[in-house]
Amino acid sequence: MLDPVVYGKVIWYIHGGGFTTGSAKERRGICLYLAKRFGYTCVSNNYRLSPEHKWPAHLDDCMEFYRALLGQGYHAGDMLFAGESAGGTLVLSVALRAKAEGLPMPAGIWSFSPCTEQSEGFPSHTKNVVTDYMLGDALNRPGQNEAVFGSKSMDKEYLKDPYISPYYGDYTGLPPIYLAASDTEVLFDDSVKLYEKLKQEGHMVGIDIAHELCHAYPMFPQIPEAERTIAKAVEFMNGKGE
Repeated sequence: MLDPVVYGKVIWYIHGGGFTTGSAKERRGICLYLAKRFGYTCVSNNYRLSPEHKWPAHLDDCMEFYRALLGQGYHAGDMLFAGESAGGTLVLSVALRAKAEGLPMPAGIWSFSPCTEQSEGFPSHTKNVVTDYMLGDALNRPGQNEAVFGSKSMDKEYLKDPYISPYYGDYTGLPPIYLAASDTEVLFDDSVKLYEKLKQEGHMVGIDIAHELCHAYPMFPQIPEAERTIAKAVEFMNGKGE
C-alpha cells in the first residue's frame, strides 16, 4: 500500500525500455535526484513487459497505478507525470486516456525522448541510426512490433491510435508538456514534431534539445546537460520558462 502522507509536489516517474525491459528499481537514481535536488516526492511503478505481455498491457498497468495513486490520496493537481523513452510515451498515453475516462489531469507532463509516431515513422528514425549508439536500428526491426504487438507487420491505421502514437492525440484539456531529446538520437523528431504540433495548436509546451548526447539522456543526472534539462523542466512547470 502507498503511504498517504502530505505530498506537496509529487512526480510519478514511468521507466522506459522499449516496452520490453526496465523497472522502477532501475530508476532509483533519477528519482532520488529529483527528491533530493528539488524536494519532490517521487513514486514509480513496474508494468508488464513484452514479449510475454502484449500491448496494451503496459498502458493498462500504468492506468491501474494512476487510479491507485488517486485512491490513496494523491491529488492530481499536485502531480507531474514524468518518464523517458517508452516511459515518455506512456506518460502521454496515460494522460490522453485519463482524459477520455474522465480522470483528473496532473499539473504537468515531462516526456523525455518519447516515441510519438509508430505508424509512418519520422525522418530521424532512419537518418539518426548511425549516430544513436543506444537504440541504433531498433525501431526499424520487425521483431520490435512482434514483441510488443504480436505481429511483425502491423496495420498502419492501428498504429496511429493516439495511445500508441501520441503525436495523433487531442491535447485539449491536458496540462503543460515539457519535451527533451538529443539531436543525434533516432527519436529526435518525435519530440520536435510533437512540440511543433502543440505549439501551433496553442498548447503550453516547452522543449530542450541537446547536442550529440545519448537517447533519453535526462535520466542520467550525473551528466551536466541532464541537470540543465531537468532544471529547465522545473522552471517551465513553475511558469518561468519559455
